[in-house]
Amino acid sequence: ENLLEDFSANYLVAIACDKKGFAIAWADVSTGEFNVIKTSLDSLRNDLAIINPKEILISDKFFEDPEISSVLEPWKSCITNH
Repeated sequence: ENLLEDFSANYLVAIACDKKGFAIAWADVSTGEFNVIKTSLDSLRNDLAIINPKEILISDKFFEDPEISSVLEPWKSCITNH
């Protein structure tokens, strides 16, 4: 119970990409709220700032890409790569 903050969203974010762009999916683990948006690399940082995730799941491919890694730098402490 004490692991989650009571008065703020606890968003778990997953980021995916294909040739058409990026997608961000996020869920609030405390309420079950779920959202998905299409985005671009240029908008990714701003979108994540608005969502304010507690954890971000990304593929190893993203983790190793210097351009994507630089966008994700402000959330480095909450990234889980697989």
